[in-house]
Amino acid sequence: MPLTATFIGVGPSDPARPLLEAAANKAYTGFLNGYAAGRTFVSVLIRGDAHSTTGAPPNMQPDARHATMNFRSEVMAATGRHMPAHVYLAAPASYQVTSVTWFPENRD
Repeated sequence: MPLTATFIGVGPSDPARPLLEAAANKAYTGFLNGYAAGRTFVSVLIRGDAHSTTGAPPNMQPDARHATMNFRSEVMAATGRHMPAHVYLAAPASYQVTSVTWFPENRD
């Protein structure tokens, strides 16, 4: 079953929107490992289009092209938590998922 997707920084008519949603579903169905192993996610917050940096200003660092996404299970949604991930994409303009780095569960 596809994840329910919401977006920040990607407008409703942005052509990247369906590509990012497909990448989120591919990340969920094909790359559950590490912190995400064995999880059942029901929704994803896609935090903008693909980019090649990580961190927060003023500490931005170069990184491979990826989209930042927050995945949630039903339990996480009920308790205000999410599991962040960098969904790495083939460069330069492809939305084909090449790998996913999952991060520990966080509070919203």
